[in-house]
This record gives sequence, C-alpha cells and structure tokens, in this order.
Amino acid sequence: MKAPPAADLTVEAEPQLDMDAVLNDSAAALDDYDTAHASWGRRGWAQVARICRWFRDLGVPTPDCAPRSPTTR
Repeated sequence: MKAPPAADLTVEAEPQLDMDAVLNDSAAALDDYDTAHASWGRRGWAQVARICRWFRDLGVPTPDCAPRSPTTR
C-alpha cells in the first residue's frame, strides 16, 4: 500500500486578492483570483481525501472519504 505523497502534509498558502484589482475594478484580475481560489480549495480537499483513503486502507476507522476521481491522485 503506497502512502500519499509527503507534499500532502504541507499547507499551501491561500491565494490573496490583489487590492489593486479591487480598487481599479479589474474584472479580469477578479476572475483570475476566483479561479485561483477555487483551484486552491479543490487541491486542498484532494489532499485530505488521499490521506483519508490511505488511513482507511490501513484499517483506521474514518468518515466517508471522497472517492478517487480522474483528477485525484
């Protein structure tokens, strides 16, 4: 049974909204931030799911883990 990558134990910094984008009402910059923030969240939950499945496969009682998907390692 292969353990999840060690990188799953690191916390990725949350993307920050550039205040210039807000002050200048830059729709493109706000869209970029929304995309970056959503992607950051999906990556974080994918990490949790990998670790959860690994513990589950070791026999540790776990809550329902997210199933493996084509975009999840």
